[in-house]
Amino acid sequence: MIDKADAADTVAGPVVGWRTRLLEQLKRFKGPVIAIASVGAVLSGLVGYWNVYRTVSVATPTSTAAIAAPASAGALSIVVLPFTNQTGDPQKAHVADVLTASFTSHVSRWSSFHVVPAASALTYKDKALTVQQAGKEFGVRFVLTGSVLSSGDMLRISAQLTDTQSDKQVWAKTFDGDFGNLLALQDQVSRGFYFDIGQKMMAAAAREIETRKSSQTVADLMVRVNAMGWDTFTREHLQKQESLLRQALALEPDNPRPMMGLAVTLTNLVGFLHITEEGAKEAAWTEARDLALKAKKISPDPWLIYYVLYSYAVTHGDPLGARVALETWMTKDPGNLYTYTNMGNLELRTGEPARALEMHTKAYTEGNKSDPDHPFAMAIIGMSGIYMRLGDDDAALKWAIKAAQMFPQKWTYSDLALAYTLKGEDAKARDAVANLLQLDPEVKVSVHYDKPRPGDSAAYREFWEKKEVPALRKAGLPE
Repeated sequence: MIDKADAADTVAGPVVGWRTRLLEQLKRFKGPVIAIASVGAVLSGLVGYWNVYRTVSVATPTSTAAIAAPASAGALSIVVLPFTNQTGDPQKAHVADVLTASFTSHVSRWSSFHVVPAASALTYKDKALTVQQAGKEFGVRFVLTGSVLSSGDMLRISAQLTDTQSDKQVWAKTFDGDFGNLLALQDQVSRGFYFDIGQKMMAAAAREIETRKSSQTVADLMVRVNAMGWDTFTREHLQKQESLLRQALALEPDNPRPMMGLAVTLTNLVGFLHITEEGAKEAAWTEARDLALKAKKISPDPWLIYYVLYSYAVTHGDPLGARVALETWMTKDPGNLYTYTNMGNLELRTGEPARALEMHTKAYTEGNKSDPDHPFAMAIIGMSGIYMRLGDDDAALKWAIKAAQMFPQKWTYSDLALAYTLKGEDAKARDAVANLLQLDPEVKVSVHYDKPRPGDSAAYREFWEKKEVPALRKAGLPE
């Protein structure tokens, strides 16, 4: 929370685990990030392949009988058994049924998964059925079980995922909420399990696929890509995904799923990890754009098409094209918090810091509503640069400290160095630069993330030349 940042006087070196914390944020708020981080003009396309390949495909049962998974379902098969009502209050029994249906509905959105319809699972309500029995009965690898407890108007939801092959519990979580606000509790529960369960199942499926001796299909390759989406975010990691996606496209050149996946991977690779060879960089950008445009003709709905097109435009001096793509992204994926921060970053570069503040504040506020214990990282990261351009150096430093504490990486340390220099705290500014160079030894003033690009406003350029460059030099950043 903000009061922690207010109390901080300095920020230590890189904190182990920031990648994990950020990844958790990405899981909550959907999809790959494309953030031009605060005063850093850096595209941060991170993990989020779940949404690349996820389509809404809820199965409709033809009867209430149990529907067994096809033989090929393997690890990507699950049944959500009816949640048990342990409140002792029959009037609260419907909560368990609602949660059962909600869990099933969310998992059913993954088109490559086999999910037993809720109507089929509910026929086993109040029946004594072990996890192993359920696995055999429905022909599934995973079984999700849960219960509802209460104390007055407070509810406690417990959920567990069991692998029937090993008979081991691979995931468990508890959620607390208010009986008077069931919708909020339902949303909280859905967010809490949505990616965790998919991660466990996809990883198991990928392991099975990798051990097969037979040739892999496009579906197999896409499962492996999705499973990799949860691992360490490195160049090697993204290049492995790129290789798998290219294999999939070689098998099915007109399949929009690997096409879109490769476009996103290239965007992430060139945007986040900064290929320095100009020829290779531009070739990757061009291929990503062309793949997105081709995928758009085949399947125009996925919002990640516009993520790629926005990324391309914003890095190629086309603010109008970036705005159009971003507004379309907002329409296709309403409520995605990253659209707010990206629009804020675009407003910042086009000389509208007040509008940028409005967008980042909206992202921060909405993020807190969704999960008050985990403030939305990308909104926090952008605040310092916005306040610098609004002339409020005190607020800029407060937010820079908060961002570096929460997400200690090169961009936040760059912002921190700028904020300390503008406040006259030169020693702390030099410490921030030292942390920055430790993370990215190649960064210099001449190749800094904030360096103006074609399409940036005169106000943005003036701030860079008159304030940022002198401050970065004073803080010790090499030329």
